[in-house]
Amino acid sequence: MTPSVKQSEWEWVKGQLRQELDAYCNQLSGLTGREQIPNLDWDVAELTAHLASLPGVYQEQDNIADGFVRPESFSQFSKEMRAHIDTSELAPVKELLRSEMTSFIEAIDNPDDTRWVYGCQTTNGNVAAAFMTELIIHGMDLAGVAGPMPKLTTRQALAAVPGLMVLSPVFVDAAKAAKAAGTYHVRFKGGDTWTQHISDSGVLDVKLGRHGSPDATLLADPATFLLVALGRQNQWVPALTGKMIVWGRRPWKLMATADITVEGV
Repeated sequence: MTPSVKQSEWEWVKGQLRQELDAYCNQLSGLTGREQIPNLDWDVAELTAHLASLPGVYQEQDNIADGFVRPESFSQFSKEMRAHIDTSELAPVKELLRSEMTSFIEAIDNPDDTRWVYGCQTTNGNVAAAFMTELIIHGMDLAGVAGPMPKLTTRQALAAVPGLMVLSPVFVDAAKAAKAAGTYHVRFKGGDTWTQHISDSGVLDVKLGRHGSPDATLLADPATFLLVALGRQNQWVPALTGKMIVWGRRPWKLMATADITVEGV
């Protein structure tokens, strides 16, 4: 069974998605859409178009199922997936974002139902949690020009972890990962433990629970882990402040996994 958002959390996740959608849209007030996002190659309208495109992209992915072929560039893939959205004016893009996200969440009958994303089997609940996280993370990006700065809470992060872990193999650069081959246990404070195994050829396999003897174990604050994994925080500060603690026979190998993603993600 695919690891997913817990049933007991589902109504809360839906409410959080709606809350973060409102928060992001409120951040857009007073902006023209042409403002450049710090540290990204997008302006505000393009960032909002990216978010608005996600429900349609994920529906297309579900139709493709296991026939997905990883693009050479995820950055170019993202541009193509939102190319149909006119970003000349911000207001229509904002309304499209709101309608697309709202329609998506209202269409879900069972959060445990299987949904395909990038050739991986995940669930409706995981996708909803991913959208919630996208709104928060990109709200952080937007705060550079609009404020206020959103906060990713522990509970939100724990809801997003299953979806992130299930999809993580898609975004691995095999050549980079091969240099960090090994078995790693990732324990989330207040949550579950996951096993990441990287083969000698750089293929990442992720399973819920403890499997095999680990080369290293990571105890992580879930929100910090997501921010590091999504490139919004450097791994060294959490390591020094106790939010990401590594131990085991080969702890240096696990630290090397922080740089195994493909370019453009």
